[in-house]
Amino acid sequence: MARSHGRSIGRIAVAVLALASIFTLGGCSLITPTLAEVTPTTARPKVSAPAVSSDGELLIGIASSDAPQIITDDTGTLTGYTVDVGRALAQKLGLTPVFLTGADPSKIGTAGAPDIYLGAEKRGLSSGLSLKGVFLEDAPALFAQDRTSTEVPSLQDLSAATIAVQVGSTAQDVLAKAGIEATQKTYANVNESLAAVARGEADFAACDATSGGYLSRAYPGMSFVCTLDEAASYGVAVKTSNDTLAREVESALSALEGDGSLEAIHRAWYGGLPVSLSGSLLTGATTSSERAAARTSASSAQ
Repeated sequence: MARSHGRSIGRIAVAVLALASIFTLGGCSLITPTLAEVTPTTARPKVSAPAVSSDGELLIGIASSDAPQIITDDTGTLTGYTVDVGRALAQKLGLTPVFLTGADPSKIGTAGAPDIYLGAEKRGLSSGLSLKGVFLEDAPALFAQDRTSTEVPSLQDLSAATIAVQVGSTAQDVLAKAGIEATQKTYANVNESLAAVARGEADFAACDATSGGYLSRAYPGMSFVCTLDEAASYGVAVKTSNDTLAREVESALSALEGDGSLEAIHRAWYGGLPVSLSGSLLTGATTSSERAAARTSASSAQ
């Protein structure tokens, strides 16, 4: 999954696994059971070759790593939110999931390539591919400890605040570009930023919503506050000409949403982070698209 916040996510992958071990020993586990540990019910396959490469299987392309969406644990087992969604989707289709890590989305439907790709964005989608559904939203966000108000704060509300943020991260970059005039305290990673808030060293932690939601489960009272930019939406890429598979994938995703499965998987990995981040943007913040439009307008005026 190509993500705008790769620097931040990439640096927490090892920390996530280490934290899981640490908190398990301390009696507070960050280990989330995956769908691989659940015995699936037998369902009649809804799709067969040539709509899928091999009868009975769904070849699912995913990124090599993208914690906490995609993690390879110390036993070599794939886990993570995106992986669990892939397993649930395959089960709805009556197929066995086969994950191809580091797959190229543009190769979907060709020999040796995946049947679908989980984690594609509409922006930059290769010609001949369609995006079906949205199973994840992510954006730079703020988290706070024991917050009583549910209202989205404004730029003015943050003017006197102290924000903990990972140095060199996308979230730190967004803090400046969005016009947030708050005091910053920088830390080595997302977990240290959240820990600083828990200790009272900062009012908020700025990080990607998904990494913050995942790690904040280790800090009682830590919760999502708002996003600092527009949310990126991730769905399932399917070859446009493969009408049968595209139709069944869209139907299966709708079923996962309708029966609450998608929300349950989301909550297991991200705690109280909302499934939809719409309506949670910091009031008064300028978004990346607004800044891009302003640059285009200024360039045209010259």
